[in-house]
Amino acid sequence: MSKLSRKDIILIVVTVILFLVMVGGFIYDRNDALLDRTNLISISNDDNLEVVKIEKIGFLYSRSAYEAKLLIKNGMWQSYIDPIQDTYEGSGMIMMTPEFYNYSDVSLNEVRLKPNPSADAYIFIFGSNIKYNSKENVVYVIDQEDDGNAYMYIYYSKD
Repeated sequence: MSKLSRKDIILIVVTVILFLVMVGGFIYDRNDALLDRTNLISISNDDNLEVVKIEKIGFLYSRSAYEAKLLIKNGMWQSYIDPIQDTYEGSGMIMMTPEFYNYSDVSLNEVRLKPNPSADAYIFIFGSNIKYNSKENVVYVIDQEDDGNAYMYIYYSKD
């Protein structure tokens, strides 16, 4: 068996370090961790919320934005209004479907995951900075859709 040269040892060490950085990145960037890190309300600890789809934008360790669609399993979308407003110390809006589509055409025209509320649905919309004077923004849209399910959409971005 031949002896490893100094170059070989350095190459092995660098490879192992890069591998560990990548594994750490994937753990750091998993859906639950990303949602918990960028929302003041608890998402991963809420058994009533299930991630349906998430579109991540930016680099592994530094997401500049994401869009998430979460299923509200029990359909009680109203139960999320007060916790969101209380946590962020603000108030949102409730719209009917036609009014929401007017809003959506202007404000959600560039997003990939768009709500599709049923014709008689009420839609709750709330937007805020994550923290006072921060450059991180979040918008919540909660609706009842044609498939009979309630969903929470989260749109996060860093300026």
